[in-house]
Amino acid sequence: MQLPAISRQRQLFTVLALDDVLSLSQILSLDLSLNDNLVFLTKVLHLLLELSQEASAVVFDPIYSLPLIAYKAKDAGALIRLEQHQDLDPQLVPQLFPNFSLLEIKNNYALAKLAINYQAHEEQALSKKQLLAEIRDYSQSLKIDFLLKLNGNFDNQEILLSSIQEVQPFVDILVLEKIDDPLLAATISSELDIPWLLGASHQQQLTYSQFKENFRIAMENGARGFYLGSFLWQNLAQFRQNNQEFDWPTLENFVRTSLRDQVIELNRIATELAI
Repeated sequence: MQLPAISRQRQLFTVLALDDVLSLSQILSLDLSLNDNLVFLTKVLHLLLELSQEASAVVFDPIYSLPLIAYKAKDAGALIRLEQHQDLDPQLVPQLFPNFSLLEIKNNYALAKLAINYQAHEEQALSKKQLLAEIRDYSQSLKIDFLLKLNGNFDNQEILLSSIQEVQPFVDILVLEKIDDPLLAATISSELDIPWLLGASHQQQLTYSQFKENFRIAMENGARGFYLGSFLWQNLAQFRQNNQEFDWPTLENFVRTSLRDQVIELNRIATELAI
């Protein structure tokens, strides 16, 4: 599958990430070694998939959310996560899921997704680029496009731009976070021959209004959409009651109203401001 499968009109991408299950479980304070919590997590994922009606694509992981792929909106495309769920040193080369290859991704009519911490000239740069090259070669042989989510705390804009230039040859679409400067966004767009999306995580501690403003800046300067997961889910923790049970009706209503409205608004901004 290729980029048109995860885009909408005018080649805009509105991607919901349901693959970062560790972050979602942390937000909800769920111990996934307990079966009851796994059941509840599946219930939450099923609810969040309702938002795929407003998205161009959904990202799944092979273990927790992929079994629900049949419940995504018919018109929404799919991507599948390659990197394992691990709390290891983020500077290390990502470990891929064993027994789940790009061929399985192709069989699910999906694109490949990898998140990586990468900085130009870092100690692990060569090993990480070798991994990207291997994924790129195999994905091209299978005619699967490849999305890279570039993570990292970049010391300055020059390192960010150098890092982007170094990974660009290996991917078809790029996700970047913490882009809030018009000149930087415009420079990124001029440097790239591929589309890029603005992402955010709950760890950034951004409000929705702050992200919306950053998204406006990004779209006005060449971004092609958004990629959001834990950032949208970060407020779900408020529905845990004093007895540690969740107020499910209120949580359900929040997803179907407030979160849905946010996704719709971001879609509108993307459509209005796309260059």
